[in-house]
Amino acid sequence: MRRLKQMEDVPVQRQGCASPRSMRLDKAMEEQKDLEKWGQPPDWNLRLKTSSIDRDGIFAGEKIPKGSVVIEYVGEVVRHVQSNRRERRYHAKGVESTYMFRFDRDMIIDATNVGNLARFINHSCQPNCDTTAKVINGQKRVLFVAAKDIKEGEELTIDYQLKPEEDESKRVPCNCNTPHCRKYLY
Repeated sequence: MRRLKQMEDVPVQRQGCASPRSMRLDKAMEEQKDLEKWGQPPDWNLRLKTSSIDRDGIFAGEKIPKGSVVIEYVGEVVRHVQSNRRERRYHAKGVESTYMFRFDRDMIIDATNVGNLARFINHSCQPNCDTTAKVINGQKRVLFVAAKDIKEGEELTIDYQLKPEEDESKRVPCNCNTPHCRKYLY
């Protein structure tokens, strides 16, 4: 793991006022702690297998303790306008599944062509993983963190938290089959 270089000549803070240089050092040290805490997660022997929720899913190859970073969602970071163009192009080409993860209002991570196993994580209304967004070393990162102890062989899930479609005929059914299932993804 890379370590941040210590800045030389950091001025002493006086009367509770921080200099811009010392604030940069504080921010750099905070990012270093985040990198150590949220850095590259262990591999957990994750497996891509057939899922009862939706075609393929990710399954734990070993026990994953609550609070552990499970996997990072990676792909190409694109703007909202570009993601809309890509969606239309994928649809025109007959691409059956696209993997777009909205990071914030304008930034989307497109893992359709460039990504890892995280793109296969399925939705559940009672997920075993939480989604957390972090900015580390100036890069936006999306991490899935175990919301509870996950057993070996258990499918990893997150809540997609999509806004429900008002027109019921356009709603996409949810197949998580959990006791508190909302019945629709959107």
